[in-house]
Amino acid sequence: MHTKPLRTLTLREVVRCGVIHGGVVHCAIVLCAALLAPPLLAHGGIHRGPVDFGPPPGSGARPGPPPWPDPLCPHRVDGGRAAPPHSWQYWWGLHFEEYVARGFERARRHRVPPLFLGPPESAGRPGGTARAGLRPTVDQMRGDVVPAIDGLLDPDTDEVLLAAALIARAKVERTVPGHDRAPLRARVSSFLRCDLTGADAPRVAEAAALALGLLGDAEATNTLLGLALDDEEGRAHVGGPVPSRLRAFAAYALGLLGERTLDVDVRDAVRRGLLEVLERAPSTELDVRVGAVRALAVVPFPRTEPAARSRTAGVTRLDPATVVARLWRFVDEDGSVPADRGSALLRAQIPIAASRIVMRGGPSTNAAERCRAWLVRESVVLARATGGAEEVRWSALIALGVLCGDSADPIAREASAALFERACSPDDEQARCFASMALARAAARAGSAPEPLRLREEAERFLLGAVTSEPLEVGAWSALGLGVIGRARLDAGGRVSNRTRRVLRSAFQERRSPAFRGAYALALGLVEDRGASGHLLDALRRIGHGQDALRGDICLALGLTRADDAADTLVELVGSSRYRMPLMRHAALGLALVGDPRAAGVLEARLTDAVGLA
Repeated sequence: MHTKPLRTLTLREVVRCGVIHGGVVHCAIVLCAALLAPPLLAHGGIHRGPVDFGPPPGSGARPGPPPWPDPLCPHRVDGGRAAPPHSWQYWWGLHFEEYVARGFERARRHRVPPLFLGPPESAGRPGGTARAGLRPTVDQMRGDVVPAIDGLLDPDTDEVLLAAALIARAKVERTVPGHDRAPLRARVSSFLRCDLTGADAPRVAEAAALALGLLGDAEATNTLLGLALDDEEGRAHVGGPVPSRLRAFAAYALGLLGERTLDVDVRDAVRRGLLEVLERAPSTELDVRVGAVRALAVVPFPRTEPAARSRTAGVTRLDPATVVARLWRFVDEDGSVPADRGSALLRAQIPIAASRIVMRGGPSTNAAERCRAWLVRESVVLARATGGAEEVRWSALIALGVLCGDSADPIAREASAALFERACSPDDEQARCFASMALARAAARAGSAPEPLRLREEAERFLLGAVTSEPLEVGAWSALGLGVIGRARLDAGGRVSNRTRRVLRSAFQERRSPAFRGAYALALGLVEDRGASGHLLDALRRIGHGQDALRGDICLALGLTRADDAADTLVELVGSSRYRMPLMRHAALGLALVGDPRAAGVLEARLTDAVGLA
């Protein structure tokens, strides 16, 4: 196993690199974990896509990133078990990085952070000069970070670490302009033919496929499409039939490539290829079909209407309505076999993907609005269904929240009315949870006009009542929803009401079930209730070692509130949680959000220990 390249990279450089990619202190913690004992292994280059819902653990379906079990993944409960997909922990795990990134942005606005919290080209901008020596320049990225990761791209490197390095290298490449990506593309592609023999060998090829997508290089389009279709080109890359899991990763990577390229014709080719993958894959290959659906949702349409004609002779570019119609055929087709678990899980991906395609569907036109109105009506039917798969109902509720957009037109009002109806329904508690969060996300996106703001106020009133009067599970989801809305208010330069903070603080103190208390703590962090830091810190000190998931949530909440008085406790936790990586990660993130200058040094000590144990 290669460890020498890591010794050429100081932890401060690793931490700064980690904050660049994904908005969180990622690389340092993950590299530390990857060098520890096998039970704590993780992969540094983790990519999580924009997901809201997934199948139950162990179902056999992997609807999108994270691509493999991650010991550091936030959506876990105490005991190391993965959180069920209907739990608030699962939802938070899928949106964790988004809100931590916003926390770092808030920290940047309020002070000059001691750790690098942005891309290297931002160094030296107004407000960022006091500690410019801690910020890596492009030359430092090229001279230090890139060679360190390149040193790990070797077949002799531990397979888990190699997979991590492939994805991390792709992420770093996008922050270092002026490179010819052809040599890196060829080097990454060489790991698709995985001749490694260890138990983790398939991860390397899967990571290589994701890395090609993250690079956003149009030249990799045919490679990824060939892998996803298992055609001659794909088989040539792997030296035989393409495994089903690798095909699923290649399909999703194709969507990442389409998201990152600016060439509208490449994006159109990606959409056509993904639809072909979806329509050709047999029903037994659920992973491949779901990967294609998820990928279609991340490929944007241009905001301004380009010429409809493609550069390819005789080809007209696909529009959002056409893509949605071809997707929706799978909802109708699979509706006849509701007992088929795989079919239900595929159907559950369609409403969310279709709603994202419509809302990212470029300029608003009459045709686009007709498609959106049709999709709202179809989603309302699914959300109100009393039979069939519950996952499809949940998915339809999430889709309705997306379709509200940031306006209050008749279509948005119809969608929000359906969400309020389901959020009040007494016969399906889980649907109430998803509807409440969909309302909160829609309210958080509300524009500045009076009508959208009215939706935000109505949603806040509804959720405030639910926090205090509903059962624990609904109350926990409602609290997180208030946090989501509060964060949106703060990000827009507004204020969170004293009542909201008071209700959340009271719920945290009174509702002490470990399974739900973390939601109230995180909500307090999202609304930046600095007055609650004493309660959070007191709870952190009192809670025992058997509740690391809750302790981690409180650490993160303290960081999001920028509780300076928590720094000593967080430093101590980072140092004492050597063999409890999820807790270490959350304590380290909390410390970085607080802005304590000891953060890099504490993590450097942990990384030094890890290299010594390797």
